[in-house]
Amino acid sequence: MGDFDCNGNGVGDGDDMVGGVSSDLNGNGIPDECEPIGDLNCDGVVNAFDIEAFLVALFDPDNYAAQFPDCDINNADLNGDGSIDAFDIEPFLDLLFG
Repeated sequence: MGDFDCNGNGVGDGDDMVGGVSSDLNGNGIPDECEPIGDLNCDGVVNAFDIEAFLVALFDPDNYAAQFPDCDINNADLNGDGSIDAFDIEPFLDLLFG
C-alpha cells in the first residue's frame, strides 16, 4: 500500500496498518508508533497549538480523552517514565523551543 516505512521494519506503513502490525487510531495514515511524541492535538507536528492539549493531558486526563478522543495521551509522557507529570514539562518545552 504505502512505500514509506517510518518504523523501519522493511514493510510499508500502509501495509503494516492493513496487516495489523501497526495501528492508526486517529486515521491520519501515520502508524501510531510513528506519531511525533509531544503532538498532543494530533495535527502531525509539535508546535504552540499543542500547549493547551499538553496542559489538559497533564492536569485533567479524562477531559483530554474527551477533547482529543483519537489522540494518544501517552504522547505527553515526554521523559518516558510511564507517567504524565511535572517531569514532562521541561522535555515538552525543549521540543517547542529547542
